[in-house]
Amino acid sequence: MKNHLAGKIHVFLPVEIKVREFHGKLLLALIAAEAGFRVVLGGQRELRRLLHTFPPGIYIDKSIAVSKNRWFVRFRRLGNVIVAWDEEGLVIHEEQYLKSRFSRQAIDRVEKFFTWGPVQRDILVRAAPDRKDAILLAGNPRFDMLRPELRSFYSDAADRLNDEHGPIILVNTNFGFCNHFKGVDEAKKLFMHSTSHGSEKFIDEWIDFQHRLFTFFVDAVPWLSSRFPEYCIIVRPHPSEGDSAWQQVADSLPNVRVSKQGNVLEWILASDAVIHSNCTTGIEAYLMGVPSIAYRPVLSEKYETYLPNSVSTGVFSPVELKATMKDIIEAGNREEYTGSEEARRVAARYISHTEGMLSSDYIVENLRSIVVGAGRQDFSAGARLFQAWVERTRAVKDTLQSVLPAYRHAAQYDRQKFDGITPEEMRQLIGVFCKVTGRFSDIRFSRVGKSCFLLDSG
Repeated sequence: MKNHLAGKIHVFLPVEIKVREFHGKLLLALIAAEAGFRVVLGGQRELRRLLHTFPPGIYIDKSIAVSKNRWFVRFRRLGNVIVAWDEEGLVIHEEQYLKSRFSRQAIDRVEKFFTWGPVQRDILVRAAPDRKDAILLAGNPRFDMLRPELRSFYSDAADRLNDEHGPIILVNTNFGFCNHFKGVDEAKKLFMHSTSHGSEKFIDEWIDFQHRLFTFFVDAVPWLSSRFPEYCIIVRPHPSEGDSAWQQVADSLPNVRVSKQGNVLEWILASDAVIHSNCTTGIEAYLMGVPSIAYRPVLSEKYETYLPNSVSTGVFSPVELKATMKDIIEAGNREEYTGSEEARRVAARYISHTEGMLSSDYIVENLRSIVVGAGRQDFSAGARLFQAWVERTRAVKDTLQSVLPAYRHAAQYDRQKFDGITPEEMRQLIGVFCKVTGRFSDIRFSRVGKSCFLLDSG
């Protein structure tokens, strides 16, 4: 696929939550660069701020929520084509999803939308039937990293974790409302700002559901610590959660650690079991062949999420949790908890490109089709729009920030989710990709911002 494009087109690939997205998006960036694109990869906040300094290209966004409408107008005004997927479009309820993650105006402004799998695609096609041909089954680059041919990307890191901590039981938490790092009130404000879901009652009840479940998880950690003293119990809070409540639990327990460091996939691979509730990490553990336990002592048809619970072993009380963990750890019956035939059928309905062509390769093929279909003249016209816009706007950064006051106030939250990328980190990770895939030896990168990099071939 190398250099088949008639000239270089830029692809802009922002990263919102580093520990969730960066490795998958770096893989996509490498494949796009291999195919002849120039790829700008980096933190979402900085990349948006720098966008006006590059020629127009293809901007890949992470959702089509109502909050994207004004951004998409600005991206298009700069001459860019927009494509998107939804980073949070896998673990969904249809009604809630359309209220909180879907905007008719936003999907009308994207050239292509890449869905995780048939369930998400069907929901969006019903909501926007006239855009059916633009809504594609793609999977997601994040899940490329779970496939057997790429899983060894995390092997060395997982070995280092076990060398440091010994055997691991991983507790992944998902309490971004009731344990938000800026507090419950701020969590509500952020949710209300970023979604068209206007019911405060719905949010308050969701917070209550999370709080009741949170209490059970807090109570489970000391038992795990005492029952399995030879294990390190790693509590890994959701990126939007505060650490202090979990740290208070860990401080009195010698073999409990709280960590958000690194990519969750290396922690999963290093673990003998993963405990979660309503969390994508349950799906990731299932796909990586690690026992995935959905701890569900509080039930809710409205707020629980179907997929991660369905591909995991469900336990519904502290007694069941204890019996299941004893069976996995003490009786050694690990294989019985790594996925049933029913789990495989469920996963196939939700996740595409788990075999055959990588999701990243499929997405790049579609980016190439946009360039071929549009023709160079369309991107040249975009460049003229871009230059005219820059000439009219001498202070682009100040203008963008003035129209979105919340953008300025979100700086702390953004740093919580994305703490930067260094050249050494890029060099090391690209080297691992070269080793694992046998590809990308001619890809070069250069720094174009504090945490933004340009990847190019040759």
